[in-house]
Amino acid sequence: MTSSNLQESDRILAGLMTVFERPTQVVEIGGSGTFDGELTGDLIDPSVTGRFEAEPRAWDVMWGAWEGEATIENGYATVPESILTKGFSQMLIDGRFTFDYPRTDGDEEFNGRFNAEQWPVLDLRTAFDQLEYPIEGLITGDFHLYGEYIAPFGFARPTVREVIAYGEPFESATALLRYEGGGVRLDGIEIRKREGLITGAAYVDWGGTYTFNADGRRIPVGLVAAVSMPELPLDGLLQFTAGGSGSFDWPIYDVQGRIDTLLIRGETIGPMTGRVGVRNEQASVELEVASPLMAVSASGQVAITLEADAELTIRFTDTSLDPFLRAFAPRFLPFADTTGSGALRVLGPLSNLAKLNVTASIEQLQLVLYDYEVRNNDLIQIILDQEVVQVSKMTLEGEDTELSVSGEVRLSEDRFGLLVTGDANLAILQGFFSDIRSAGNAELVTEIRGLIEAPVLSGSLEITDGRLRHSSLPHSFEQVNGRVTFDNGNLRMDDLTATLGGGDVQFGGSISLDGYRLDEFSMLAIGDEIQLRYPEEFRSTVDANLVLQGPVENPVLSGAVEVNDARWVRTLETNAGLFDILNQDAAVTGAPTADAIAFPLNFDIRVNVPGTLRINDRNTRIVSSGELTLRGTPISPQLFGFMEIDRGEVFFEGNRYVVTRGSMDFTNPREINPFFDVEAETSVRVPGEIYRVVFHVAGTTDRFVPTLSSDPPLPSSDILSLLLGNVRDPAESELRAIRTADETEQQLLQARAAQLVTDQLSSGFGRVLESSLGVDSFEITPSLSDAALRETASLRPAARLTIGKRVSDRIYATLSRTLTGVEQDLLILLEYDQSEQLSWVLSQNEDRTYALDFRVRHAF
Repeated sequence: MTSSNLQESDRILAGLMTVFERPTQVVEIGGSGTFDGELTGDLIDPSVTGRFEAEPRAWDVMWGAWEGEATIENGYATVPESILTKGFSQMLIDGRFTFDYPRTDGDEEFNGRFNAEQWPVLDLRTAFDQLEYPIEGLITGDFHLYGEYIAPFGFARPTVREVIAYGEPFESATALLRYEGGGVRLDGIEIRKREGLITGAAYVDWGGTYTFNADGRRIPVGLVAAVSMPELPLDGLLQFTAGGSGSFDWPIYDVQGRIDTLLIRGETIGPMTGRVGVRNEQASVELEVASPLMAVSASGQVAITLEADAELTIRFTDTSLDPFLRAFAPRFLPFADTTGSGALRVLGPLSNLAKLNVTASIEQLQLVLYDYEVRNNDLIQIILDQEVVQVSKMTLEGEDTELSVSGEVRLSEDRFGLLVTGDANLAILQGFFSDIRSAGNAELVTEIRGLIEAPVLSGSLEITDGRLRHSSLPHSFEQVNGRVTFDNGNLRMDDLTATLGGGDVQFGGSISLDGYRLDEFSMLAIGDEIQLRYPEEFRSTVDANLVLQGPVENPVLSGAVEVNDARWVRTLETNAGLFDILNQDAAVTGAPTADAIAFPLNFDIRVNVPGTLRINDRNTRIVSSGELTLRGTPISPQLFGFMEIDRGEVFFEGNRYVVTRGSMDFTNPREINPFFDVEAETSVRVPGEIYRVVFHVAGTTDRFVPTLSSDPPLPSSDILSLLLGNVRDPAESELRAIRTADETEQQLLQARAAQLVTDQLSSGFGRVLESSLGVDSFEITPSLSDAALRETASLRPAARLTIGKRVSDRIYATLSRTLTGVEQDLLILLEYDQSEQLSWVLSQNEDRTYALDFRVRHAF
């Protein structure tokens, strides 16, 4: 038999049975199918056996494809091991099911075993007329049910995946079900929500009543649909206990819970406890948050309806408002500490913001911006009505501050308008910019309008005696005065002046704003006679004409700097001893790190040094000039250009060196490591002779080539001996030339070893005597041989005292004599630099004779 309409086929069958005096009810079944079998027995009470394939619709459910064998007799259909398939769902059915119900003979209506695999729960709820319980999901498990269709007995152990119960989603739920005719008992309930677990037990009466108890642990509150709001994401782990009994139409239950650490939009609120009591369609709510940061309590009533009409009172005392400000307005005063006390009154439907009314009464409001504090002087009242927040008047006071704020916020449009007027202390800027330290006074008239996330400022700020400093810079802007105007998202400062390092600075240009934050620079600064302490080793006075342009994340500082005067303030220890060498590594550790300079900046600055870079201390006098270009960043600077030494002299190991020429070329883009080419000369006097020694070095600091020459000419080893104070008879130079190289090296090592051991001590002793005697240099140069002795194999300590005094910029006097040894000699030199090209030297030699020399310098 093939039927395209099982309902019509059943009606025909019922009619035939009525004809044969066996009336039966029509079975509410639809769909299509085929049956291949045989009919046996009495026509009045036949038995039908066969195989079927059908796609039935019964009890308002489309069951999918059903196939198997069936025997129909005595009003029952016996179906052994049939298979029901619907999409990816499957159910094995084995049992006996009546067509006539309720049965007049009192027999059971069905007795079946069902093995379900991911079958939709909605189909079972519909078939058993339990649609009032809003539970959905895919059920898997074994069922054994018997008795009446609408009041069965039996048991089951199902697991439901992808559960949605009363609008709340869960990963899975499992329980032991015991059907007791009038209802079902659920034991060993386990419901999982991510890492959370709910356990409990319940009884549901088919008449619409219930009783239950439940315990929840580690439930992610952000996944709880009942409190989930996309615009207000919550986080934390919920623990709760719940229980109650009542009817589904008039529910009664109580819930007590806690969240150890509640977060709103990632901001920590603290631990929260609460209680919810539901009576009929009304929920009483009590919440409390208590932590070192805040004390908040809430109580009231919320209707369990779609509108969720509420009447709530929220009280907060000495509560930090920073987490809420960062959550709802993260760009407003991001670096301020804000606390307050007051109350909120909430009336109206929570599900409809347009009809909700909220009144906030703030009794105390305190903003702390580092060491600056602002408070309210009167009650602040803020009203939300019809999606509009009204601030009628709010007055804030602090040191040199009295501000009045009024305006409104239209939540439906995400727009607002505020008017801020009054006097303000510039320290308030520290609430917007964490790297800025500020002070001074300002008169403010500003209107802020536009989108909440992209406000537009208009108005002006009149600054008086202001002070601004960025934490990564060595100088601050002092005596800031003038007007700053806000116009179309720009901060203009054409009338602003200040001092920097004692010099006057005139500002111009503008800074574009992105909301409350700086967005892009387009500024000009012109400064005169600015005294700088950058780099650290220099003290400079400069004129500057600079332009700062580009986005705030990567601006470029360009322009020109004229160096009027630059002095190296550290003393160059030209006679560093053994102890300095051992401590070289420790000195390097003081270099600045990348973390020390937080301000992002790129350089493109031309630096002109017109003979104004000076090194002037006890050992060194150098004047240089050059043209440089500074590029790179403060962390990785790049220097290009050249420097030339105009004139200079260095006092080293008892000798005065005159720098005759010198240059440095900066061409390395990876590091500041110049190529230098320097030549210096000195005069060394020995018994019966004056040697002019020329020292030349070229290369970089890590790879250079030094050369020595003298007039009259000497071997390099003898020149080194002269420079290190190991004075020997020049007449024996030919004899020394035929000695072994080892002997010559030994002599040099002897001379230098004595100096390395004692230079650190004599350096400190010399500085004391220089200060006490009023001389420019005082040195004791030791050696381990004696100029009067020809034998150098034995170590004989000797020492020479050298005192230098600069009489004027062009006259320098030197006195030198031996302190030990067989012979004591006295040298006196008076050097006069008549010009850059011509100099004179008057000397008294060891044999008490006098000499007058002159030098002529000619550069090719």
